[in-house]
Amino acid sequence: MIDKKLFIEAWKKAANHKRNKRIKYICDHVQYFWYNPTEAEIEDWKAKGYIVKGFRYIIPNGGYCYTKPWLTGAHFILRNYILEKPLDYGFVPRKITESEDPMQGFQNSLWFLSHYIIRARKYLKLINDIEFKKEWLSVRGRTEESLEKFLRDNYLDGIQKFLEPFGGIITLEDLAEINLDI
Repeated sequence: MIDKKLFIEAWKKAANHKRNKRIKYICDHVQYFWYNPTEAEIEDWKAKGYIVKGFRYIIPNGGYCYTKPWLTGAHFILRNYILEKPLDYGFVPRKITESEDPMQGFQNSLWFLSHYIIRARKYLKLINDIEFKKEWLSVRGRTEESLEKFLRDNYLDGIQKFLEPFGGIITLEDLAEINLDI
């Protein structure tokens, strides 16, 4: 079980962390073209310092980007779950056209959280599944190291990145035990 007091402290640290701020910075601007440019156009772009690759050219330091906040909607739903609030607490329907769903952001975030929970359960199941391990190693060329790399790349890395803002307060096992009842 997750200690609420420790979780709230970790949440405050994550919310105030510099990685959670949206920062505007100069980045490369990618421009796509859907026609066959002439050699003269390509030479002109290269003369300007652009990088031409396939169906696009890249203008180094030619645009603005924003960093993505550390805490996402899925983190907020997890927070609501841990603090025993309604899952959609704090989600505000936005002004939309008639054909859009006002709670689309909440639904997407709920899907992502469910996805992390499922991946945590699968990872914990697979690392303890002797039959899966035997089947993996039965294929020629596969080793214990390749199994560890497969599990890390396909399950563990993404989950750990999701749980990183909480500094170890929420473990993989805690995440796997969550039942959203949806």
